[in-house]
Amino acid sequence: SIDQEFEAFQYSEDIQKSSLALRELYLDSNSLRGTIPFSYENLAALEILSFARNEIGGRLFENLSKMRNLLVINAHSNSFTGTIPTWIGSLTSKLEEIIIFGNNFSGTLPSGLAMLENLTRLEVHKNSLTGFVPEGLCEKQLSTFTVDCEMVVCSCCTQCEYLAR
Repeated sequence: SIDQEFEAFQYSEDIQKSSLALRELYLDSNSLRGTIPFSYENLAALEILSFARNEIGGRLFENLSKMRNLLVINAHSNSFTGTIPTWIGSLTSKLEEIIIFGNNFSGTLPSGLAMLENLTRLEVHKNSLTGFVPEGLCEKQLSTFTVDCEMVVCSCCTQCEYLAR
């Protein structure tokens, strides 16, 4: 596996220009550390972004606001922090999967999640999220919807995770 700082993946200007059409980026299980470089927000054509099973921290969503073509965000089993932003629903109508379990997200599930027209999979368990499932999210009948049911009140989850005692 690649054992280097995430900053090593900063794009040079030439690479950025040639990667504007990049549609899928898989960096799973590479022992990556650090934070996502802000240059990633320039990957406007990106549809699949997968950083699963690394040691990446910081705020995941700050770098995604310009990625309007995203279908899948897979960032599970990292050290991301912060909240899931309320603007997530306006990010893209295309977003189908949000897989962010096993991080350090806090706060509540934003109502903007219910505005994601194509959302079919939402896995947010093993975080520090609390509160209730936003109105409208249960109406989506997600194929996979997993939360920590001891922390988030959910009447429509397909699977409940329970914290180890």
